[in-house]
Amino acid sequence: MSRAISIGIPALVCWVLTLGYGALLLAAEPAENDPLWALNHLAGHWKNDIKELPSRATPNGGTGTDHELAAWTLGDRFLLGRIRRQQNGLKTLWLATYDQQTQKYPLWAFSNAGIQGGQWRGTWDAQNKSLDFVSTDVPPGWTSAGKNEFPDANTTQVDMWIKNNRGETEFAVQATKTRQTADWGKAEMAAWTKNAEPTVALPAEIKQLEQLIGIWDCRHVSRRAEWTPAEIQTTIKIQRQWILDGWFVQDTTISTEKLSGLSLFSFDPQSKRYRSWWFSDAGHHNTSYGDWDDKARKFTFAAKLPNGLTSASTGEIQDADHQTWYVRVTDTAGKVYFDGEWNLTRAK
Repeated sequence: MSRAISIGIPALVCWVLTLGYGALLLAAEPAENDPLWALNHLAGHWKNDIKELPSRATPNGGTGTDHELAAWTLGDRFLLGRIRRQQNGLKTLWLATYDQQTQKYPLWAFSNAGIQGGQWRGTWDAQNKSLDFVSTDVPPGWTSAGKNEFPDANTTQVDMWIKNNRGETEFAVQATKTRQTADWGKAEMAAWTKNAEPTVALPAEIKQLEQLIGIWDCRHVSRRAEWTPAEIQTTIKIQRQWILDGWFVQDTTISTEKLSGLSLFSFDPQSKRYRSWWFSDAGHHNTSYGDWDDKARKFTFAAKLPNGLTSASTGEIQDADHQTWYVRVTDTAGKVYFDGEWNLTRAK
């Protein structure tokens, strides 16, 4: 868990090619009668005046300033935010959406300090006009709360804390967010997307992900399965690039069907495994854990999906210019719901 998550309070299937470094295809904001509309209060360009309260993480407290950009993307199903701390260069990327099944607002955060998919769950309080979040991945016995209040269209008040199982405050922050102009946002985007030397040392294993970097021409086939009764073949353009000072590979793609999504890859020093996060324009998302087999020259990932389904994916690295990825989704009885193959050739 990290302070990076609190500041904004806040895999490989067909995605949309970036329109400029680090940007995704943006969509119009959701309609007011769409539950996603509550997240629209977080959209925009913001200057955040931060006050860190005395806690175990910051015994003497402190102050700071964040610049934050948040815009709709992935067919307007996700709000994507980028944050940069002015004092120390801490950068965060976060995504939030609405989950129809739970009727909550899940939020994921990633940072150049090694935060990998920190998770929060939000609730919209229409009467008090606030988005209230709790962390869903703190250790057992820990508690958290995060409130975003919107006194007017140009101001957000944030109050957030995390306590350990002894009731001690691990971290607490208050912030006032003030809306900025679109021109201000353009300059900030350029600063956010520029990779710098990481402030936290990268694990050696992350170097294997360099094999993914580049622009790729891809031939894709979805074989007959439960979700694809007829075989589907498409051509795809894939772009993969380092973000967050080399902590993550961002994968974005454009296909002939114009399907959109976002995937992130990294290596987790705690679990000592590779991780992947996938978000789609249909509002779907999953998290995979994986490994690299140096002898076989391949990545393998696995994810648990809703309704008892599992996803298994393999990325075979034939050489510097050719890769083949496979994804298969099955249930406990072995029934195949999806069976896809992507053959990648580095674009010239």
